[in-house]
Amino acid sequence: MIGPRISRVATVAAATVVALALAPGRAQAVPMLDISRISDTEAIVIGRGTLPLSSTACDINCHTLSIADPFGTAPTPTSNDNAYVSSSFAVGDRAFTFAFTAGKSLSQISNTPTLYIGPWRPATALTPGAALSGEMTLALTDSTFAPVGSTGVLYWGNGYSDQPVGTWKMTAAPAPVPEPASVALLGSGLCALFVRARRRRT
Repeated sequence: MIGPRISRVATVAAATVVALALAPGRAQAVPMLDISRISDTEAIVIGRGTLPLSSTACDINCHTLSIADPFGTAPTPTSNDNAYVSSSFAVGDRAFTFAFTAGKSLSQISNTPTLYIGPWRPATALTPGAALSGEMTLALTDSTFAPVGSTGVLYWGNGYSDQPVGTWKMTAAPAPVPEPASVALLGSGLCALFVRARRRRT
């Protein structure tokens, strides 16, 4: 998996991304995905940055972001499973409505297990220079997400011809915020303990 044992192809791709980011005259932020890991099989993808001003991967219908090997346990080589739950994720005005895993036999990225996300029906091309925003909830069925801290390369293309444009990082999901009712119940319990302690002292 990409991470501690990053492949040579991924290393070259990552170097390309850095070179693009540092190239003179490029003001836009490199695309990045924070994959907030809820459990082994659940996560929320949060997008930021912008696409490059042009695509060298394909001339038409570059509608897909390809997340190279965000897995701990990889999908089976021939798997092609839906991972979409819900989404407010978008690139510019293109709302993302699909997510699916592809095992290494079906992936177009150097035999690397891949998670593909993008718009669907119509699968319209993403606009060069458009900003990533929103979030997408995912659930895996035949694989698991990589450990927190894992990183990898993000590609843009049509799922068959893709170029490295950014990175992804697996992050820890934030701790749940207590509901107001729970906080009130905790407060009343502490009050009762305080009153009981005072009565014992008197």
